[in-house]
Amino acid sequence: GFKFPALRLPKVAVPVAFSHRFQSISIKIKEQSTSTITSGGTLIAASIFASVFNFLYNAYLVRALELEEFGLISLIGNFIFLTSIPLGALSRTIVYRSAYLFGKYKTHARKFWVYVRRRSILISVAVTAAWVAFTPFLSSFFHSESWLPFFLFAPVWTIGVAAAVDQGYLNGNLKFKVLSVLIIAESLIKFLVTWTLVELDLKNYVYSAIPISMTASFIIGWFFANSIKGEKLSLDEKVVHKFPVNFLISSVFS
Repeated sequence: GFKFPALRLPKVAVPVAFSHRFQSISIKIKEQSTSTITSGGTLIAASIFASVFNFLYNAYLVRALELEEFGLISLIGNFIFLTSIPLGALSRTIVYRSAYLFGKYKTHARKFWVYVRRRSILISVAVTAAWVAFTPFLSSFFHSESWLPFFLFAPVWTIGVAAAVDQGYLNGNLKFKVLSVLIIAESLIKFLVTWTLVELDLKNYVYSAIPISMTASFIIGWFFANSIKGEKLSLDEKVVHKFPVNFLISSVFS
Protein backbone atom coordinates (compact mmCIF):
# COMPACT_ATOMS: atom_id res chain seq x y z
CA GLY A 1 0.00 0.00 0.00
CA PHE A 2 0.90 3.66 -0.32
CA LYS A 3 2.73 5.18 2.67
CA PHE A 4 3.00 8.88 3.36
CA PRO A 5 6.55 10.06 3.79
CA ALA A 6 7.51 10.92 7.34
CA LEU A 7 7.40 14.63 8.08
CA ARG A 8 10.42 16.16 9.68
CA LEU A 9 9.79 19.45 11.37
CA PRO A 10 12.65 21.91 11.39
CA LYS A 11 14.28 22.46 14.74
CA VAL A 12 13.69 25.94 16.10
CA ALA A 13 16.53 27.33 18.11
CA VAL A 14 15.31 29.14 21.23
CA PRO A 15 17.51 32.06 22.17
CA VAL A 16 19.41 31.41 25.38
CA ALA A 17 18.50 34.81 26.81
CA PHE A 18 14.77 34.17 26.26
CA SER A 19 15.04 30.72 27.85
CA HIS A 20 16.75 32.10 30.95
CA ARG A 21 14.22 34.90 31.22
CA PHE A 22 11.30 32.47 30.95
CA GLN A 23 12.81 30.27 33.67
CA SER A 24 13.38 33.30 35.88
CA ILE A 25 9.75 34.42 35.49
CA SER A 26 8.51 30.89 36.22
CA ILE A 27 10.60 30.71 39.39
CA LYS A 28 9.32 34.11 40.56
CA ILE A 29 5.68 33.11 39.95
CA LYS A 30 6.20 29.85 41.83
CA GLU A 31 7.87 31.63 44.78
CA GLN A 32 5.13 34.28 44.89
CA SER A 33 2.40 31.62 44.80
CA THR A 34 4.08 29.62 47.58
CA SER A 35 4.53 32.74 49.70
CA THR A 36 0.89 33.79 49.19
CA ILE A 37 -0.43 30.33 50.08
CA THR A 38 1.74 30.22 53.21
CA SER A 39 0.62 33.70 54.28
CA GLY A 40 -3.01 32.79 53.61
CA GLY A 41 -2.66 29.71 55.81
CA THR A 42 -1.18 31.88 58.55
CA LEU A 43 -4.15 34.24 58.28
CA ILE A 44 -6.62 31.34 58.63
CA ALA A 45 -4.75 30.03 61.68
CA ALA A 46 -4.78 33.52 63.22
CA SER A 47 -8.55 33.76 62.67
CA ILE A 48 -9.05 30.44 64.48
CA PHE A 49 -6.83 31.63 67.35
CA ALA A 50 -8.82 34.88 67.60
CA SER A 51 -12.12 32.97 67.61
CA VAL A 52 -10.91 30.88 70.56
CA PHE A 53 -9.94 33.96 72.58
CA ASN A 54 -13.19 35.72 71.72
CA PHE A 55 -15.02 32.70 73.10
CA LEU A 56 -12.90 32.81 76.27
CA TYR A 57 -13.61 36.55 76.53
CA ASN A 58 -17.38 36.03 76.47
CA ALA A 59 -17.27 32.96 78.70
CA TYR A 60 -15.18 34.81 81.30
CA LEU A 61 -17.53 37.81 81.32
CA VAL A 62 -20.55 35.55 81.85
CA ARG A 63 -18.96 34.22 85.03
CA ALA A 64 -17.44 37.51 86.25
CA LEU A 65 -20.21 40.06 85.68
CA GLU A 66 -23.76 40.50 86.85
CA LEU A 67 -26.56 39.92 84.37
CA GLU A 68 -27.20 43.66 83.88
CA GLU A 69 -23.53 44.40 83.32
CA PHE A 70 -23.20 41.54 80.86
CA GLY A 71 -26.28 42.86 79.04
CA LEU A 72 -24.50 46.17 78.48
CA ILE A 73 -21.43 44.31 77.23
CA SER A 74 -23.65 42.44 74.78
CA LEU A 75 -25.14 45.78 73.68
CA ILE A 76 -21.65 47.16 73.00
CA GLY A 77 -20.89 43.98 71.08
CA ASN A 78 -23.96 44.63 68.93
CA PHE A 79 -22.73 48.17 68.30
CA ILE A 80 -19.41 46.70 67.17
CA PHE A 81 -21.26 44.39 64.79
CA LEU A 82 -23.22 47.31 63.32
CA THR A 83 -20.08 49.40 62.82
CA SER A 84 -18.39 46.45 61.13
CA ILE A 85 -20.83 46.77 58.21
CA PRO A 86 -19.67 50.19 56.93
CA LEU A 87 -16.11 49.66 58.16
CA GLY A 88 -15.87 46.27 56.46
CA ALA A 89 -17.20 47.80 53.24
CA LEU A 90 -14.59 50.57 53.48
CA SER A 91 -11.81 48.05 54.06
CA ARG A 92 -12.91 45.92 51.07
CA THR A 93 -13.00 49.04 48.90
CA ILE A 94 -9.43 49.90 49.89
CA VAL A 95 -8.41 46.30 49.16
CA TYR A 96 -9.99 46.50 45.72
CA ARG A 97 -8.42 49.83 44.76
CA SER A 98 -4.99 49.09 46.26
CA ALA A 99 -4.82 45.70 44.57
CA TYR A 100 -5.92 47.26 41.27
CA LEU A 101 -3.22 49.95 41.42
CA PHE A 102 -0.63 47.42 42.59
CA GLY A 103 -1.44 45.10 39.69
CA LYS A 104 -1.62 47.82 37.04
CA TYR A 105 1.37 49.95 37.99
CA LYS A 106 3.46 47.25 39.73
CA THR A 107 3.97 49.51 42.73
CA HIS A 108 2.40 50.18 46.13
CA ALA A 109 -0.13 53.03 45.91
CA ARG A 110 1.03 54.84 49.03
CA LYS A 111 -0.34 58.22 47.89
CA PHE A 112 -3.81 56.70 47.52
CA TRP A 113 -3.61 55.27 51.04
CA VAL A 114 -2.52 58.62 52.52
CA TYR A 115 -5.22 60.52 50.61
CA VAL A 116 -8.09 58.23 51.59
CA ARG A 117 -6.85 57.82 55.17
CA ARG A 118 -6.73 61.56 55.83
CA ARG A 119 -10.25 62.18 54.52
CA SER A 120 -11.70 59.11 56.19
CA ILE A 121 -10.37 60.18 59.58
CA LEU A 122 -11.90 63.66 59.17
CA ILE A 123 -15.30 62.11 58.47
CA SER A 124 -14.93 59.68 61.39
CA VAL A 125 -14.14 62.54 63.80
CA ALA A 126 -17.44 64.16 62.83
CA VAL A 127 -19.27 60.86 63.40
CA THR A 128 -17.56 60.47 66.79
CA ALA A 129 -18.64 63.97 67.82
CA ALA A 130 -22.23 63.18 66.81
CA TRP A 131 -22.08 59.94 68.82
CA VAL A 132 -20.89 61.80 71.92
CA ALA A 133 -23.67 64.36 71.48
CA PHE A 134 -26.29 61.59 71.35
CA THR A 135 -24.81 59.70 74.32
CA PRO A 136 -27.42 60.98 76.86
CA PHE A 137 -30.22 59.92 74.52
CA LEU A 138 -28.65 56.48 73.95
CA SER A 139 -28.18 55.97 77.68
CA SER A 140 -31.83 56.84 78.33
CA PHE A 141 -33.12 54.78 75.40
CA PHE A 142 -31.31 51.62 76.53
CA HIS A 143 -32.16 52.23 80.21
CA SER A 144 -28.53 52.48 81.30
CA GLU A 145 -27.75 54.17 84.61
CA SER A 146 -24.35 55.32 83.34
CA TRP A 147 -23.18 57.18 80.26
CA LEU A 148 -19.71 55.64 80.59
CA PRO A 149 -20.18 52.59 78.29
CA PHE A 150 -21.38 54.83 75.47
CA PHE A 151 -18.59 57.36 75.98
CA LEU A 152 -16.00 54.58 75.94
CA PHE A 153 -17.44 53.33 72.66
CA ALA A 154 -17.09 56.72 70.93
CA PRO A 155 -13.39 56.31 69.93
CA VAL A 156 -14.29 53.11 68.08
CA TRP A 157 -15.55 55.20 65.16
CA THR A 158 -12.29 57.09 64.61
CA ILE A 159 -9.99 54.17 65.42
CA GLY A 160 -12.14 51.74 63.43
CA VAL A 161 -12.15 53.88 60.29
CA ALA A 162 -8.38 54.45 60.36
CA ALA A 163 -7.77 50.75 61.06
CA ALA A 164 -10.11 49.72 58.22
CA VAL A 165 -8.15 51.86 55.75
CA ASP A 166 -4.79 50.56 57.02
CA GLN A 167 -5.85 46.91 56.97
CA GLY A 168 -7.41 47.29 53.54
CA TYR A 169 -4.14 48.75 52.26
CA LEU A 170 -2.16 45.89 53.82
CA ASN A 171 -4.57 43.32 52.42
CA GLY A 172 -4.45 44.85 48.96
CA ASN A 173 -0.66 44.57 49.04
CA LEU A 174 -0.79 40.91 50.16
CA LYS A 175 0.57 41.54 53.66
CA PHE A 176 -1.31 38.58 55.12
CA LYS A 177 1.24 37.83 57.85
CA VAL A 178 0.89 41.36 59.22
CA LEU A 179 -2.90 40.99 59.21
CA SER A 180 -2.47 37.76 61.17
CA VAL A 181 -0.52 39.64 63.83
CA LEU A 182 -3.25 42.29 64.04
CA ILE A 183 -6.03 39.72 64.46
CA ILE A 184 -4.16 37.86 67.20
CA ALA A 185 -3.08 41.04 68.98
CA GLU A 186 -6.58 42.51 69.15
CA SER A 187 -8.27 39.39 70.51
CA LEU A 188 -5.47 38.63 72.98
CA ILE A 189 -5.20 42.20 74.32
CA LYS A 190 -8.99 42.45 74.70
CA PHE A 191 -9.05 39.30 76.81
CA LEU A 192 -6.04 40.32 78.95
CA VAL A 193 -7.36 43.86 79.58
CA THR A 194 -10.78 42.47 80.54
CA TRP A 195 -9.24 39.94 82.92
CA THR A 196 -7.03 42.63 84.50
CA LEU A 197 -9.90 45.06 85.06
CA VAL A 198 -12.13 42.39 86.60
CA GLU A 199 -9.33 41.14 88.88
CA LEU A 200 -8.63 44.73 90.02
CA ASP A 201 -12.35 45.14 90.78
CA LEU A 202 -12.73 47.79 88.07
CA LYS A 203 -15.73 46.16 86.43
CA ASN A 204 -17.25 49.53 85.55
CA TYR A 205 -14.39 50.09 83.11
CA VAL A 206 -14.44 46.67 81.50
CA TYR A 207 -16.06 48.25 78.42
CA SER A 208 -12.77 50.01 77.73
CA ALA A 209 -11.17 46.67 76.78
CA ILE A 210 -12.69 46.94 73.29
CA PRO A 211 -11.33 50.41 72.34
CA ILE A 212 -7.99 49.63 74.03
CA SER A 213 -7.51 46.43 72.01
CA MET A 214 -8.61 48.20 68.82
CA THR A 215 -6.15 51.02 69.51
CA ALA A 216 -3.27 48.59 70.01
CA SER A 217 -4.13 46.75 66.81
CA PHE A 218 -4.51 50.05 64.97
CA ILE A 219 -1.05 51.27 66.06
CA ILE A 220 0.59 48.02 64.92
CA GLY A 221 -1.27 48.13 61.60
CA TRP A 222 -0.36 51.78 61.00
CA PHE A 223 3.31 51.03 61.69
CA PHE A 224 3.45 48.26 59.09
CA ALA A 225 1.31 50.13 56.55
CA ASN A 226 3.51 53.20 56.90
CA SER A 227 6.63 51.06 56.39
CA ILE A 228 5.51 50.00 52.89
CA LYS A 229 7.63 51.85 50.36
CA GLY A 230 5.91 54.33 48.09
CA GLU A 231 5.61 54.58 44.34
CA LYS A 232 8.64 54.21 42.13
CA LEU A 233 6.79 56.23 39.50
CA SER A 234 4.72 59.38 39.77
CA LEU A 235 0.99 58.60 39.65
CA ASP A 236 -1.41 61.15 38.24
CA GLU A 237 -3.55 62.93 40.85
CA LYS A 238 -6.73 61.79 39.09
CA VAL A 239 -5.61 58.19 39.60
CA VAL A 240 -4.69 58.78 43.24
CA HIS A 241 -7.87 60.70 44.11
CA LYS A 242 -10.26 58.35 42.32
CA PHE A 243 -12.31 56.52 44.95
CA PRO A 244 -14.67 53.71 43.86
CA VAL A 245 -17.84 54.99 45.54
CA ASN A 246 -20.08 52.54 43.67
CA PHE A 247 -17.98 49.64 44.91
CA LEU A 248 -18.27 50.96 48.49
CA ILE A 249 -22.06 51.25 48.28
CA SER A 250 -22.44 47.77 46.83
CA SER A 251 -20.13 46.40 49.56
CA VAL A 252 -22.31 47.88 52.29
CA PHE A 253 -25.35 46.00 51.00
CA SER A 254 -23.56 42.75 50.17
